Amino acid sequence: MKGKGLHMAFILTAIVLIMPLLMQPLPFIKFDELKGYFIKPEPVQLTCNNWKNEEFQKAAEEVLKYKLRCRPILVKIYNQYRYWMFREFSAASVVKGKNGYFFETHYISSYLGENYIGKNLIASKLENLQKVTDTLASKGVSFLLVIAPGKASALKEYLPEQYDQSVPGPTNYKDFTQILSELRIHYIDFHDFFINAMDTAHYPLYPKGGTHWSMYGSYIAFDSIHRYMEYLLKRELNSYEYFHYEKSKKPRVSDRDIEAATNLLFYQNTEELIYPFLRVTETHFMPCLLTIADSYYWTMVNSGLPKLFFRDFNFWYYFKENHSNKADEPAMVSDYTDLKKEIEKRDIILFMITEGNLYDFSWDFVEKMTEIYNIR
Repeated sequence: MKGKGLHMAFILTAIVLIMPLLMQPLPFIKFDELKGYFIKPEPVQLTCNNWKNEEFQKAAEEVLKYKLRCRPILVKIYNQYRYWMFREFSAASVVKGKNGYFFETHYISSYLGENYIGKNLIASKLENLQKVTDTLASKGVSFLLVIAPGKASALKEYLPEQYDQSVPGPTNYKDFTQILSELRIHYIDFHDFFINAMDTAHYPLYPKGGTHWSMYGSYIAFDSIHRYMEYLLKRELNSYEYFHYEKSKKPRVSDRDIEAATNLLFYQNTEELIYPFLRVTETHFMPCLLTIADSYYWTMVNSGLPKLFFRDFNFWYYFKENHSNKADEPAMVSDYTDLKKEIEKRDIILFMITEGNLYDFSWDFVEKMTEIYNIR
């Protein structure tokens, strides 16, 4: 029996090793792409030096591995084995909590106050933002700050067991909201709103396998943003209604983004989620919008909401990448030749930042505006 077992192990190992060679020339065999962010390795020019120090061989190996068509399935097999054996994920900064909830560790750090930057620095950042918003208002540009909720704060009872005894210290969120309440900056704080709504919401505001608010939660947030924009602009925006809802136990779009990033063979979450369908019922004023935000805003972009309510819109992701409804726009914010002109042609600027990124507020946007407008 022992000999047969070793024989079978040898055969299975041989099959796994030879599988890439057999599948590489067969284009009709399709594999799902790996989820997450990967840097494409670049080939290295062969030289005597990099051959001797083995840099060329290592680079060539990375290129060959990247080009393997069956690489996704092999990676998933390895990841599944690692999870089954050690309960570890290959995805960086991903942990699994109680009841099947996935979390990113930087949201846990924010909840615990581990990335706290201090009240003085927070006050300085917001005082400068106040000056920027006052200057923009004098140019006819409204400004709305939105604080998106962190999953770890809202679902702290589902954090992994190692955090059961952790006691949160001072946090960026608490100081930001306390100082904001004393300034003239228009803002919406969804953090407390979502936490208070957790027990009364009919469907999950946070999906188990997602790191952002659920698609359902993003529509709830958009309702408030829509109304606040009407207040700021003193104009009626497009009216709308929810004409259809679909329930599903298969997460869509971003509702499984963090679980998908683990690149496992098998996914476990089967909670019932709901997906609203919205349509415009009356066309009114469609403002020119600029959004500066982190990944929480992608949920709204993927729902098609900007196209329905704004005549011209740009999404400056982390104030770096430019995503626009115009194909000829620069790909990076730094590529604009006249940033002041781009700012002043807007009716309103939406600045959305999640609790987990407050330590890095405002990704140099405020600093750039103070430079452009010579604000002291």
